[in-house]
Amino acid sequence: MWDIVESDIKSIDLNLLPVLDVLLEERSVTRAAKRLHLTQSTVSGILARLRAALDDPLFVRSQHGILPTPRAEAMAAPLKAWLAEAQSMIVPHAFDPARWHGSATLAATDYTQHVLLPGFLEALRDQAPHLRVAVHPLAFETVDERLARGAFDLAISVAGYLPPELPSQVLLHERYVLAMSASHPLARKRRITLDDLCRFDHIVVSPSGGSFEAPADAALARRGRQRRVSVSVPSFSLAADLLAGTELLCTMPERMLGPRDDIHVADGPLPRPPIEIVAAWHPRVARDPAHAWLRSVLAETARRV
Repeated sequence: MWDIVESDIKSIDLNLLPVLDVLLEERSVTRAAKRLHLTQSTVSGILARLRAALDDPLFVRSQHGILPTPRAEAMAAPLKAWLAEAQSMIVPHAFDPARWHGSATLAATDYTQHVLLPGFLEALRDQAPHLRVAVHPLAFETVDERLARGAFDLAISVAGYLPPELPSQVLLHERYVLAMSASHPLARKRRITLDDLCRFDHIVVSPSGGSFEAPADAALARRGRQRRVSVSVPSFSLAADLLAGTELLCTMPERMLGPRDDIHVADGPLPRPPIEIVAAWHPRVARDPAHAWLRSVLAETARRV
């Protein structure tokens, strides 16, 4: 920017440079002091320090104020550009989603893909038309590592399945229901008992694949009861489709089913506490304006579900 060897930059207080910039604009110590909300003696002291550091008078008195020396005149434009660049690094520009040409990557369970993502993606298309979105299935074993290295921007799941040290936000509350075909014999019953539950075969959803057990089995075992699980599938959406026209039962989140004429929903005999659906992210992006906006759109979408 100017003739200072690299080792000399450490001898200059960079906080003085904005004062030099104002002096170059105002050409008056009095006006510069007023603009900077400093006393004239303070500005004069700063000018003296700048003269010593740069080994140049920088300004000379004139009839109407002060005039810059050739050295100071040559510094004016690069100094202003440097200060603007430094300011942009310290104070980020306001985020405008309509001009965002980046990408966002989400990791979501089958439930959240079905219940939240259609509305979320629609809102993103409306507000950030240039944004590209990638959706991945949620692998609980690697989600913290992939959030840490930026492979995922957000992970959406049931509370308790994501690393507790990650910042998170509750999106909605959900409850489990007993789902069955509309033609199922139990669909005509007012109250479903444990005997009813154990009399028919069940579908279990195992996201990691292959398990024939779920929390309901442990709850039944505590009561000395056992059910028969004849089908294990990796997603609730597949389980819902398999119920129609069969005598199978499946315990699943209520919103997963929606208004379906071919599926009947009932309260099962086993109490199930409500669950929380949360979004989690890595602390390194917590204050990023684009990421904060992404989270706000997701939260607003969840409020409308």
